[in-house]
Amino acid sequence: MLLLLCFNSVFSQQKARPINSYNCKTKLDDVSINEILADPNPPITLPSAKFIELKNNTSQTISLKDWAYSDIDKHFTFKKDSIKANEYLIICAQKDTNKFKSYGRVIGISSWPNPNNSGDRLSLKNECGTIISQVNYTDTWYRNSSKKKGGWTLELINPKASSSCAGMQNWDASTDASGGTPGRQNSIYDISPGSLKVTQAILLDDTNVLLSFNHTIEQNSASIVNNYTINNGIGVPLSAIPTSPYFECVRLKFSTPISSGNSYQITAQNIRDCAGNKLSDKGSSTELALTKQIIKGDILINEVLFNPRQDG
Repeated sequence: MLLLLCFNSVFSQQKARPINSYNCKTKLDDVSINEILADPNPPITLPSAKFIELKNNTSQTISLKDWAYSDIDKHFTFKKDSIKANEYLIICAQKDTNKFKSYGRVIGISSWPNPNNSGDRLSLKNECGTIISQVNYTDTWYRNSSKKKGGWTLELINPKASSSCAGMQNWDASTDASGGTPGRQNSIYDISPGSLKVTQAILLDDTNVLLSFNHTIEQNSASIVNNYTINNGIGVPLSAIPTSPYFECVRLKFSTPISSGNSYQITAQNIRDCAGNKLSDKGSSTELALTKQIIKGDILINEVLFNPRQDG
């Protein structure tokens, strides 16, 4: 009887533990590196101190014990603490902890892996050494020459797709008037599904076409040549190359030249954006035309109204 009571007590304690405190059930994107202030000067209204923000994307508390946060040069291991369900957690240097307390929960750490101004690789690993979140950013991610000079954070757009929408395609400069959003939802947060659509086709020359989409595209599906075709005998391209840095366009090269003076229809299929949204059936094609050189007589002045009626 005594043995049974002890077993029930242990079992009860284990059920109360955070989900990954003993068996490493956490997986990629359960916690994301959600915001980075790499260059705090000159400040907008945020404190003049660097920070990163973590976001728990699950509905359970996650223990951070023995988790590691690192950049290229330094490494820090959490001794304790946790991040609650859907919580934002600010991480900064120990000496800067008080500067961020008014924004939300803060952990100040010693041997702070200091994010570099112009670019760095930041990673978060669980106690089993599995990468949960990783960001390899540069200052081009601001997409704004003024904001990259300092005082503005980089924010994650869709935390639920930070692995599939990796890199610059899922990050941008904050649009908040203070320069960032530590401890709260990002100013550019967007998880709306939305339909993926073809927006336009630009003929670069007689065999090369630049096809544009309204969202960042998933590169694997966008690189498959059989996902594109042009009618009127042109067919499938020889190559399909998604173009950096935004990955909203694909450069298509065809073997058959596209003739001037004709109208074509270019159609895409089986392509997804980086958040997994499918290409809309209604938005899967667009017109493509290569105009020919006009000569005298091709366009005429055909009608003139030189004396309109009053108020006409």
